Amino acid sequence: MLRRWLIRSLALMLLTLCVVAWVGSRFFYFQVDRRSPLLILTFWIGGGMVGYQHTHVPGASTGAHWSWGCGRYSYPFEWINHDPEAHHFIVLSYKVATPSAIESNVWIPLWFPVLVSGVLLWFFWQNTKPNPQGFPIAPAAPTTEVKSQ
Repeated sequence: MLRRWLIRSLALMLLTLCVVAWVGSRFFYFQVDRRSPLLILTFWIGGGMVGYQHTHVPGASTGAHWSWGCGRYSYPFEWINHDPEAHHFIVLSYKVATPSAIESNVWIPLWFPVLVSGVLLWFFWQNTKPNPQGFPIAPAAPTTEVKSQ
């Protein structure tokens, strides 16, 4: 029983985390950068999106360091129209670095992890139902008595 509720609790926690991130990203953004002399790696969440950007910029920084930022998200964001040069596949928007473009991007709308975690919760809930334990109760078979005279 403990194992069943532990699995269900983890799936419910994942769904809650995804819903809070999705709703919260409509009002706030959060960004983390890793800068080095040759490239910038950026993880970004905001506008109902989660994104990753890998930018090659020689001489972008003198040393390697981390930076971050957060604040109010104030403009509408449509993930499909974010980058006109990006390719779109179902829920994924991506752009690969080419000689003319020095950055690679991946964008995922946050409703997709909510949908996946909701399906996982339903799957785990269905497959961790309790098995009834105990003594089987069956009606007694009718007995025939022969009366002797």
